[in-house]
Amino acid sequence: MRILPADYIIMAVYLVIVISLGVYVSNQGESAVHMLLADRQIGLYSLAASFIATEWGTISLVFQAGAGGLNPLRQLYAAWALLAAFLIAGFWGIPTITPRRKKLMTAGEIIGERFGKTARIIFGVFMSGVYILLLGALLSAFSRMFAVFLGTSPAFMMLLMVLVAVVYTVSGGMWSVVLTSYIHVFVIGVMIPVSALFSMKAAGGFDALFTELAEIEAKAAPAAATLASDTGPAAIFIKFLLFLCAALCFPTIYARACSARSVGASYKGFLLGAISMLGCAVFSSVIAASAAAVSPKAAGAAAFAKTIVASTPKGLTGLMCAASMGIFMSGCSAYYLAVGRMLSKDVAEQLLPENKKPGDADSIKFLRVGVILSALISFIIGYRSDNLTAVLTFFLTAAASGGAACTLAGVYWKKATKAGAAGSFLAGGTFYAAARFYFHRGYNVAAFGAVIFSFAAMAALSLIFANKTERAV
Repeated sequence: MRILPADYIIMAVYLVIVISLGVYVSNQGESAVHMLLADRQIGLYSLAASFIATEWGTISLVFQAGAGGLNPLRQLYAAWALLAAFLIAGFWGIPTITPRRKKLMTAGEIIGERFGKTARIIFGVFMSGVYILLLGALLSAFSRMFAVFLGTSPAFMMLLMVLVAVVYTVSGGMWSVVLTSYIHVFVIGVMIPVSALFSMKAAGGFDALFTELAEIEAKAAPAAATLASDTGPAAIFIKFLLFLCAALCFPTIYARACSARSVGASYKGFLLGAISMLGCAVFSSVIAASAAAVSPKAAGAAAFAKTIVASTPKGLTGLMCAASMGIFMSGCSAYYLAVGRMLSKDVAEQLLPENKKPGDADSIKFLRVGVILSALISFIIGYRSDNLTAVLTFFLTAAASGGAACTLAGVYWKKATKAGAAGSFLAGGTFYAAARFYFHRGYNVAAFGAVIFSFAAMAALSLIFANKTERAV
């Protein structure tokens, strides 16, 4: 192992800085707008930094998690589909202009304003499930990664990372996420490109990687045009469609938009962050392809970590480890805050009677309880479960397809109703579960059908129940 004493010092300093920022911010204000939206004072560059720190880091890990597998092209195609989806959503402006112009606080609020409490609660439950499962998966992946980096217990590292993320998230809320994003952007912006260069060198250089990718593509060619293939045109389009649905309704995106200083900062900041996904697409794909050559017998996060250890010059492994910790912190702090926001504002407060709506102090308590609860559940999931993919993809697909249907119909279609909103989540989720777990049609068919059924249910049920009492206000 190449870890040196100086490497441990670097990681310790990083943790101290992150926790200190959270404590510092906690003394700057104590209101719901301060905790949830950073007083709506996030500027253009802060917004872009927050976007890059959260999405670059965790999305890169998602693509790198397949490193060492049989087909690194999956990372390449999925990354470019992601880039295209986020760019379109950025130029479209739905997840940025509308929420900031209306001064909303959550993603569910835009659905609740149009379709009522029930749709908002369903959205909050589905999305909370997505983020908690994703957090569990990230904890599991990072614990295995740090086990390779440091030779330590995965459970110990998992517990340490959860505690640090929760401490500064419940202390400073959105301000903590934003301020620490500058640190995360720096370490991630250095780590991912440098990791890609070292990994490519260890794999034999660009020519060797290009040859390897060509051979893999040739082997996959016979099935490339089928819906069952992960690399065919149809499958790439489905990935793009799901990413676009996610970009139109996901709570972490709306949290940044609602926190922006102005509508212009919200729009430009998201677009700038989306354009930066080009780097994510390129560097993540290089690392995934390199891992197939450097660590062919490993898979998942362990393959990524082993590739970094094998390719990084002696003495720099600790920097890479600290950067990996930055990736985790940037994503998980934003996700924990998103879950706390949804459980408090979109679920708990919607279940209370109108005459018992909580004030600022109670809202902050609900938020902190939601963060701690999500951290506890995600830790249990990450510690106990070895395979979260099936359940995570169910929640992710149902939430993205139903949320996008509600968002688009709510913005553009006056005849959209509450029944259509509730049906969009239930129809999409039901089709996905049936196709994936009963008919065994595979992920692509199930995901595409979930999107189609969500939008069809919105249209059909809205037309069936299109009357004054049922039509959304």
